[in-house]
Amino acid sequence: MINGDLGELDTKRRSVQIITANKSTILNTVRDVLEPASWDALYIVRGTRAHVGKSAWLEEEIGKDLMAQPSDKDIASWWQIRASVEGVRFDISHHASMGRLPWNRTNSAVKMASETIWNYMVERRAEPPNIVIRSHNHIYVDAAVNGTHSYFTPAWTASTEFAYRIGFENTIANVGGLVFLCENGEYKMKHYKYTPDRERRVWQLKL
Repeated sequence: MINGDLGELDTKRRSVQIITANKSTILNTVRDVLEPASWDALYIVRGTRAHVGKSAWLEEEIGKDLMAQPSDKDIASWWQIRASVEGVRFDISHHASMGRLPWNRTNSAVKMASETIWNYMVERRAEPPNIVIRSHNHIYVDAAVNGTHSYFTPAWTASTEFAYRIGFENTIANVGGLVFLCENGEYKMKHYKYTPDRERRVWQLKL
């Protein structure tokens, strides 16, 4: 499951911290990274258009090339996935809001779980999911409310120019991914986390 922002088109031209602006090269690079991987089924969720273009056309093209599971006829990517895996119910999409203050981030996960429960039980008249996954904020945090556990996934990149522009210069980048092992309606979650060298070049400048 790739939950959005599979590549970087930098459609707003906000940065020079990219390998290339050539769309063909970007497509080929993403293919080269993913093709050696092995899966029984690949699902691609659409991310932010600033990164992957309008209607996430980059992710749609990659989905077709890699024969990802379609969301509809001739559509190879998803805005949202509701799935049951070995009896574990998932609700997965890319975007969600998160407060910038670190001590408030857990509140965002609580809010996501609570809001999802409300939407399913009150508006959809359906059983809520066991797991809610969002990825837009690139910061790992999780919380559980009444049997629904919400996870905000970490990033696949270290801090960029954007992180410094919005005042995250002292924040250690969250880099990693989540693995869910599901069986008979139960699941275990493994958080794979990489922590960049937090002391590199700190206090080395002499004045």
